[in-house]
This record gives sequence, structure tokens and C-alpha cells, in this order.
Amino acid sequence: MNPINPDLFNKFLDGEANALETMRVLEAIKTVPFWRQRYIAVKRFEAMLAEEEKNDVIPEDNYSDYLCERYILRNLFPEYIAENQGTATNDGLLFLQRMEKGPSVYNDGRVMEKHGLAVTRQYRAGLGDLQTLTDNGEGVIALIEREALNGEAKGAPDQAVCVLKANDKEVTFFNPVFPDPEDMAQIDVCPTDKFMKAWESSRYYLVSANRPENKVYLPYPAQLDDQDFDGDLLELRDALAEDLHDEWAAEQMEAGVTEAQDQRLRPFSMLSDADKEPERQDAARMLTRIQRLGYTIHHPDALHAYHCPTCGKPIELVHSFCPFCGKELGVEDY
Repeated sequence: MNPINPDLFNKFLDGEANALETMRVLEAIKTVPFWRQRYIAVKRFEAMLAEEEKNDVIPEDNYSDYLCERYILRNLFPEYIAENQGTATNDGLLFLQRMEKGPSVYNDGRVMEKHGLAVTRQYRAGLGDLQTLTDNGEGVIALIEREALNGEAKGAPDQAVCVLKANDKEVTFFNPVFPDPEDMAQIDVCPTDKFMKAWESSRYYLVSANRPENKVYLPYPAQLDDQDFDGDLLELRDALAEDLHDEWAAEQMEAGVTEAQDQRLRPFSMLSDADKEPERQDAARMLTRIQRLGYTIHHPDALHAYHCPTCGKPIELVHSFCPFCGKELGVEDY
């Protein structure tokens, strides 16, 4: 006799079962082959649907950063468009990239660069930076989270806006997705606290542009306190550090330097922590820069939610057996 019925099972799948009902279903899945196989089949079907949905996604036409750059060129520096008409083809290629991928921190400002403006990028900017830059006549693009402007923050920046004016009370900006992305006259205003919350998701990233003769250059290099490393990234940091050490050692040896002249001319594993630190710092800065550009670094196996309990290799819900060691997989393995 089955301890549960189809109605209760479906109720559990829909997330509507109470605690006692959930325990009954989980016990049935664990002990009754029929319910266990049915549960696995449902999960495999859901996984296949999710994969199909992922492959069928059509990117939203989010080229807000391109439109912000175009707004700055047209409204603040129109003479740079007239002087650089030959860049139109390249502008079109960048426009297509924006449509396919949406705004990306490593591409913001490239159109303005091609038209001859001096462009800088920085993280951890603040309201004071917005005020100073806009007061100085610079074109300023901030990367924000669109929904956060409506109080529904999720933590991922997805929208570029052109900041025109900022003070303690409100921020005025060109918003290329509200209501019409092609309306170059569309200006939006929101309370400063809401704008700062939306901006926070990109760690207060901004791009500023000005005429080369008027641009004040303040470099903003990556700071090591920006790093957010987990166990895999710490291992990657040390692997990069060892490679950097090997490269340095090869150059020294080629120049005729011996271990007697420099005691660091030995395998990285034999160095003291103090001697390893310079290469570790360089490797950490490299990883931090990559992360600041919007990339996520992870071990390939981290892409997989499930791993075989026997060999530890990645498995998928569609697998009845581990493709690496052959272990038969049950619901308890996922």
C-alpha cells in the first residue's frame, strides 16, 4: 500500500504541502520505488524544460549604454560627431554587441573614445563624484539596477543611465528605456537615496568623458580590498602566483643569475610565505581586475549542481548512472 496518493504528491511538487505532508512524501520517495522513479522523472523533465528555456531566450534589446554615449555625444560634444563621421561603421558594430549582451562595464565608453573624447572609468564613486563631474561639464554614465529604482532591488546591475545633475535631494538623468529608448529628450528624476541604492549594485561604477584638453585624469587602480575570493579562487591565485614566479625565474636564469646570487631562484613551493607574497599580490590584483570587469571566475565543476557521491564528478538530473564511474543514481544522490 502506498503511503501517499497522487494528489498529495502533486501538492508537494507545487510547494503547497505542509511540514507533515512533506515528511510523508519524502519518506515515500525514499522507500517506495514507484514514487522515487516518478520523482526522478519529474525532476529530469523540469531540467530539460529549463535547458530548453535557457536556449530559447532572446536577449532584451538592452543597449542602454550605447544610447547614453550617443546622448552625450549629441548633446554635450556634438562637434566630435562631425569630426569623426568615419567611425559610424564601428559604432554600428558596438551597437549590435549591446543588443546581444546588454551593458557591460568593459565596453562602456568605447563609442566616445572612438570619437576622440577622453574617457575614464571608476568603481566606488560617490554622490560627490557625480556632482563634481557634472558641474565640470563631463558626460557621466552610471551603471544601475533598473528595478531598484522602484524599490525592488535584486542585486544585479542591468541599466546604464546618463547622469545630468545630482544633489542631496534628487538625481536627474537621461533614462534610455523609459518610456521610449529612442527618445533622446527623455529625462527622468528620482530621489537621491533611491538612485544610490540602484547604483550600489554595480559598486558605484561610472564612466566619465570630456574633451581631452579639459579632462582631469585621476587613475582608479584595483584595490585588493575589492577582492571576493572563495576556496577555488584562492587556489587559482596561488597557481597564477607560481606561474608568475616561474616566468620571473626563467628570465633571471637566462640573464645568468644563480641561486647563490638570489635565493628566490628555487621552486615556488620551497619559498617562504614572505617570499611568495609579491607574486600572490600580483595574482590577486589580476583576479580582482577580472572580477571588476563583470566576469565571474569559477572552477568548471562549480557549474554543476550535483556530483556523484562515489567519484565526485559532476552529474545531471538526466543521468541514471554516473557517466564517469557507472554508479547507479537515485533520488538521494541529487
